[in-house]
Amino acid sequence: MAKKAAILARCDPGPSGPGAYCSLAAVEMGFQAYLSPPPPPDLEGVRAAPPGWDPGSADFCLAVPGSDLPEGGAFKMADLRGGGSGRGADAVRVGAGEAQSITRGGSPAPGDRLLLADWAGVVALVDGSRAYEVDVPGWRHSDEAGWVMSSVFCCTMVRERDPLWALCFAAGAAQAARPGKVPRRRSIQVNASYMYNLARFREL
Repeated sequence: MAKKAAILARCDPGPSGPGAYCSLAAVEMGFQAYLSPPPPPDLEGVRAAPPGWDPGSADFCLAVPGSDLPEGGAFKMADLRGGGSGRGADAVRVGAGEAQSITRGGSPAPGDRLLLADWAGVVALVDGSRAYEVDVPGWRHSDEAGWVMSSVFCCTMVRERDPLWALCFAAGAAQAARPGKVPRRRSIQVNASYMYNLARFREL
């Protein structure tokens, strides 16, 4: 049975919004994606959340900016670049400034939560007292690539339970993303293997 992903996108459920890209990326990674609010009809493979369905029962729950996380035991990630506390999140995506302040030693580590960020051709992860960075050659940053990156990170965390490997898959997805398109799973996997050899870390 396919694993389930709950994508919460109250701010923009449209066909070109963050919910659409996150959902399509989860489908490409082999998950059943449920989008709330219901998806537009042209999002192939993305389902509307059934009435009364608890998104916290999914294998992971990703809240894009402007959405709140549910209660429950799923792996939960929140995008905080538009504000919010990310209460209850296992991982958060933050802006470049906040991430660089932590990885460069200006701010304390984020505690038990994983912290994902990207800037100027770099994808970074803070895991407890260790910071990882991966350079992404040829990457032209875009909002769409960032949304795909977040979803692929969650998919990999659920499957592998390995934050470094999830970072490499996220970076591989960012590199493979093209405007208006979600990258194929095979391209993400090939890139991730390459990124693993480029990853560097430092103790905070």
